[in-house]
Amino acid sequence: MTLDSHDVPLYIVSNGENFSTPGDKNAIENGGETKPQRDTWSRGTEFLFSCIAMSVGLGNLWRFPHIAVKNGGGAFVIPYIIVLAIIGIPGYFLEMTMGQFSSRGTIKVYDCVPAMRGVGIGQVIASIFVSTYYSSIMGLILKYLSNSVFSVVLPWATCEKEWENCYNASSDAISGLNKTTSSALYFEKSVYNMTSGLNEGIGHLNWNLVGYLAISWTLVFLILSKGIKSSGKVAYFLAIFPYIMMLILLAKSLTLDGAWDGVRQFFKPDFGKMRDPEVWYDAVTQVFFSLNVYFANVIMYSSYNNFRHKIHRDAAIVSILDTFTSLLAGTCVFAVLGHLAKIKNIENIIDVAGGGPGIAFVAYPEAITKLKSYAKFFSSLFFLMLYLLGIGSNVAMASCIMTEIKDHFNSVKTWQAALMVAIFGTLAGSIYYTQ
Repeated sequence: MTLDSHDVPLYIVSNGENFSTPGDKNAIENGGETKPQRDTWSRGTEFLFSCIAMSVGLGNLWRFPHIAVKNGGGAFVIPYIIVLAIIGIPGYFLEMTMGQFSSRGTIKVYDCVPAMRGVGIGQVIASIFVSTYYSSIMGLILKYLSNSVFSVVLPWATCEKEWENCYNASSDAISGLNKTTSSALYFEKSVYNMTSGLNEGIGHLNWNLVGYLAISWTLVFLILSKGIKSSGKVAYFLAIFPYIMMLILLAKSLTLDGAWDGVRQFFKPDFGKMRDPEVWYDAVTQVFFSLNVYFANVIMYSSYNNFRHKIHRDAAIVSILDTFTSLLAGTCVFAVLGHLAKIKNIENIIDVAGGGPGIAFVAYPEAITKLKSYAKFFSSLFFLMLYLLGIGSNVAMASCIMTEIKDHFNSVKTWQAALMVAIFGTLAGSIYYTQ
């Protein structure tokens, strides 16, 4: 058996099919059928920045700070780094190796071991479910961004007449602590229009949010309309610009009264927590969510690499940068929460926001309203940063689904696959917008 290119290894699968890596520029003949050449990244940096945009996302900003404080503050960083070194980085490198060597998507990469194809199928299914939920969050962020930019006054800064037991989030007074802040009621009543419970049924769709969801998927479609040839160019912006905005927010946050109290609570170590198995469990799940590893996306991106690309370097860069971003974002978030806790005279800062969406859509917007004349600017900056962080991850998940469509249906064009994913994502994501 000979190769068309003497320096490119041949990958042989169990069904007797053989194919070259991206280094072979020729089409592949198999049983008289010519298979189209697989796309490759125009530059190695496009792959690197795409991985950064994928891995650095919403989990760094709202999940890591809450998990860290819950599990011992600065002490949580120790088990997190240990898990990152033992499981995270090796797993990232393994998936990169699988994708780059085979030049195949998440399911077809297991053609060499057909019994393992179920793993790839499961990873793609997981990416589909996560993508629909993730995109629904993008619709929420886009609504808040739109309100920040186009509203004369931030709509969550003051109470509406029909909101009972409410106090204005923009107020510096602490006399209303027995009431609910207007930022929380805005999220529950104006954004989601929540009912009292499932006994009232799932309610009707919030078409306003569905519209924002459709806009988000339209943007994803435009980014992916030419596959990695277009998404690779956008990756530079999606990976770099959020850091600029994060540094601006950090610089402002650290000047607020009580900010350093929040930062100290974020980094204050409680080494006794390290004996709790739940801390290590949270460290493992955070590594998985934060790096986006074992979700098929890394295999997909690396399958478009040149065969001799130095993936060990990229795996280390992305993993280290992801951890640094989590610490940077945590500092930024807890500086603002420390300021909010100071105003409300609350000792335990985590009680101000809880975790997850409560940080992004309730506590942080409330704190921003107290910046008065600068509130609209910093609100726009914060939600634009969130949106770009989320779009980078969602583009990766959508690319993973597109790759599987194209791998199994060669006649489907790139823009057609992108359009199918965008339409499905809009319809499936709408489920999350019922009352």
